[in-house]
Amino acid sequence: FDAFIPNIVPSKINYQNIVRIEPFSSKKNIPKNSYRTSIIKNVVNVRMQLSNHSSQMQTYKQRVISELDDQVHNSTPSSQKLSSGNKKILSFLIFSGFFLTGYMINPFKSKLLTVAGSMVIGGVSYFALEKINVKKESNKVDQKIVEIICSDLDESQVNVNLNDLAKSEKMSLSEMQQSLSSVYKKFLLLFLRDGKPSIEELEILFKIKNLLGLSSQETGQCHFELAQSLYREYIVMLERESEEGNNMEIEKFFYFSDRIFSMDSKKGYQYESSRIRKIFLFSEEKVQNLCHKISINLLREKVASDITNLELENKNLKIFAGTIGIEENVFDAERLRLITQQIKEIFSSSEGALSSNEKRIEQLKKYFELNENQVSEIIYDIVSEDYLKMVTKTFNEILDVDNSQKETELVNNMVMYSKNILLSNSQIEKLFFSSLKNKVGDLIEKILMDSRGSTRGDNLDSVEKLIKFEEKFKLFSGILTSGNEPESLKLFNESLEAEIKKRKETEIDEIVKVYIGAFSNDIHEIRSNQGKFEKLANLIKLPGNRFESILKEMESPIFKQFIQKIIDSETDVSTAAQNISEMEKEFSLKSKAKTVVKISIYRENLEKKISEGVILKNEDVQGLTALKKILSLGWEDVQKVHDVLYEPVFKKSVLEAMGATGIIPSNYWSGLEKLRIRLQLTETKAKNIFYSAVQEKLNQIFEKSLFDAENSNSKNNENKDKGEDPTINPGSGTALGIEAGEQNTNELFNIVDIYFRNYIYIEDNAEVKDSKKTIIKGLSGRRESMNTLKIDTKLSYPVNLGGIVDKKKAEEVYKKYVIDCFSAKTQSDKRRLFNKLDSLGPILGLKPEQIKNIHSGVGEIIFKRYLGQALQKGFMDNQDNKFLASIQSTLTMDPRKSANIIKESKKTFVGLEIERVFASPKVDSTRVSKIRSMTDQLGVNLTEDIGVSQDQRARMFRVELDSSITGGKIDNNNQDEILRIQESFGIPDQEAKKIFLNCVNTRSEEHLVNSIASLRKSSNEEVLSEIEKMLSFGQLLPVSISTSFGSKNEKTKLIEIYQNFGNKEGKSEKVDLLKKMLDV
Repeated sequence: FDAFIPNIVPSKINYQNIVRIEPFSSKKNIPKNSYRTSIIKNVVNVRMQLSNHSSQMQTYKQRVISELDDQVHNSTPSSQKLSSGNKKILSFLIFSGFFLTGYMINPFKSKLLTVAGSMVIGGVSYFALEKINVKKESNKVDQKIVEIICSDLDESQVNVNLNDLAKSEKMSLSEMQQSLSSVYKKFLLLFLRDGKPSIEELEILFKIKNLLGLSSQETGQCHFELAQSLYREYIVMLERESEEGNNMEIEKFFYFSDRIFSMDSKKGYQYESSRIRKIFLFSEEKVQNLCHKISINLLREKVASDITNLELENKNLKIFAGTIGIEENVFDAERLRLITQQIKEIFSSSEGALSSNEKRIEQLKKYFELNENQVSEIIYDIVSEDYLKMVTKTFNEILDVDNSQKETELVNNMVMYSKNILLSNSQIEKLFFSSLKNKVGDLIEKILMDSRGSTRGDNLDSVEKLIKFEEKFKLFSGILTSGNEPESLKLFNESLEAEIKKRKETEIDEIVKVYIGAFSNDIHEIRSNQGKFEKLANLIKLPGNRFESILKEMESPIFKQFIQKIIDSETDVSTAAQNISEMEKEFSLKSKAKTVVKISIYRENLEKKISEGVILKNEDVQGLTALKKILSLGWEDVQKVHDVLYEPVFKKSVLEAMGATGIIPSNYWSGLEKLRIRLQLTETKAKNIFYSAVQEKLNQIFEKSLFDAENSNSKNNENKDKGEDPTINPGSGTALGIEAGEQNTNELFNIVDIYFRNYIYIEDNAEVKDSKKTIIKGLSGRRESMNTLKIDTKLSYPVNLGGIVDKKKAEEVYKKYVIDCFSAKTQSDKRRLFNKLDSLGPILGLKPEQIKNIHSGVGEIIFKRYLGQALQKGFMDNQDNKFLASIQSTLTMDPRKSANIIKESKKTFVGLEIERVFASPKVDSTRVSKIRSMTDQLGVNLTEDIGVSQDQRARMFRVELDSSITGGKIDNNNQDEILRIQESFGIPDQEAKKIFLNCVNTRSEEHLVNSIASLRKSSNEEVLSEIEKMLSFGQLLPVSISTSFGSKNEKTKLIEIYQNFGNKEGKSEKVDLLKKMLDV
């Protein structure tokens, strides 16, 4: 962090420490673990000792001194040309002139003031004259500093001379530091204007910095000040066309700065670098890139110069790279690139003869400080491509010649070429192995390509080249294995094996087939060349069993040709059969393989008959029978041929017999049987063909039913909302309001009808014991058991649409049919549809579980629809229960599920009725009574089943009480009705008492108010009516009505009216009750 510590200037000048020259080897300014800085430290020490650059230093010294002289000459005014004595006289004259002028113009004529003013002005004048001379003296000091550092003195002597100069010029520490910095900047600016950067300039700059003893902070300040000056020029030149030179100067400045700052600590380097970057507004990446570019160019120029001047001794190239700022990993990559370029040029100029330039390559290796393995890898990368081409060319040429002398010449050329390229034996073998694999792969590919369309000669030539290549590869043993032929053959076999592993087994088999196929005209020719075939099989590592299989496979066509010739030439059946039997002995085919060939001949003859478009006649059947005898084939050998070839013919006949209805007439069955016999089809095959035709017909009808159903739905559903269930159509007119699809149902009915009228089903009859007890006649109370046998018939369906039609579509169609069964309008239609229901599901390919789920789903729809109608009555009678039980039985529904549907429907219906009650502003007592009756009838609990809140139940209880008391249903003799209502609504006893008391109080008070209002209107009839109503509540629970409405006189008047005009029955008790209620 010393870059941020300011210089400490002592109060008194110590001339022994004026110039603070720090040894370059000090660890103070060198970052730890810094490759770049440590390299520069070492190289500067080394290079400063080896060479002082005396000639360059003298040249730069003259240029700097000359520039300083020009500055002194151009900036010196006339006053500076006076001598020191003349300057003193001039100062005295100025003092006298100011004294006289001040005395004349001073109004007080005070001599003291005039003398004091003149002395001040004179002193200032003398001081100004002295300061004017500082510039000249400063430039002279700079020149002397340049002379000192450019001399051939060592650092310690330079240090002494600079201290002496400071003493002689009486310079302060800051003045001396300023002069040293000025000289450093002069040299740096001089280097920047000399074009491209050079390592000599960089080394001299390092030396000057050390000789001047500038610290890292002082050097950084010099670069910062110079950067500000350069930036002003950069801005001016930026808009001009001559920008290139200015850019070079800026790039060179940043590069030199980077190298100088690298001597500082890490923090110091970052601080100083960022300061000058900010001046130019350059990014860190941009500066790094331009420094890297300059460093690489310097390295390349250095290498090019050394190679051109044949200075290939060890030049400490790695240290040089560190000096110019190249990181170690970058240097490693660059030197590999440079030596590769040099070796490529040698290889190209010597036409591959690297051995003649081995000494130069060794020099390059030492110069670039590379080891043997690195150089060997570089040579391998350079020559490998050309060497592979050379090897491939030699392989091609040696396969095309049969002259042993020419072969030897080609191999010798290859040997010489291998020695000249300076590769190791392992590298040569690696390249040779690669080229060998490629050549073997090309030969195999050529064989496979020729097998697809070339002539017999081409096939033979391509395979024999592969065999010949193995034999001639021994010639290359001198290159690869020092003359060891078995080892060279081993290398060949490894290459061939590696290439074969890339191929499929069928492709490897094809190689042998191609070779054998070239000799396939005659079985004797194949026998005579079998040794060649075996040699090829061994070469390509073909297993023995596969080779035998291929050999027999290739014999099959020849065997077939021989048989066909005998059949075509011989008319006598016995003679032809005998000739074939004798000829078979010459072939090594197994009996099964020979039978396969004979069956193929029989099949071809039968296909020819079929292609003529006629069904077999008697003479055709006789001809085929004779052919079987010639070929020694049994009926079981050719049966499958007839089954396969005549399947389309028999199926077509079955479909024609079925016609449009799909039902085969009874008189057509015998014709189909005769056709089966003529076509020589087995019964099993004929039955399977018949099943296939039936399945196709059933599928057509099924697809038609789907199409009709979709069209019907699209017409009926336009602009209609069917609600939740699309099968429900409330206005359809059927018993359940479910719309029937008559046309679709007929099509499905036809599917079942076709199945049964064509007798496709299979009956499985099983005897079942049935025991029952009967009463014996004449013996009262005596019963006996009688065992009988019953036949239980189950049907199986060998043909169905499972796997052909979509599963979901089949389920949907069956579901629609079930609904149509229940929605039929007449009993005859229902019976007709229900009779086919059990068979339709299996024919459609539905499994029992699927059928059960559909039945359950349809049953649920019907249950809900029917219950929706039946529950409108508020109860369910026996007829309703019987109908639902019949549906459950017909559809084999789960009883628990059926009971749950009924229960849920009841709960839903009651819940909707309760919602209607509370949807009105006023709770209707009639509806409440109906709901209570309904819950009792249907067995629905308002609390547990529906979850009606207690507030709602309390309101309905209150309304029902009020209505029943007012209507006379509840009186003093019939109070049990209150308990029944309470239980129906599920009101607790305590709550019920509160509601009852509140009802009596409220209603009694209402009737009292009404009676007093009628009294005031003098309406005795209304008074009596209201009193009677009030007494009906009071009889249930005598209460004293506490109301402020009505005076005591009015209440007394009410009692009098009731006594005079009230109902005589029980009048006295009622009068007493009235007095109690009115509290009179």
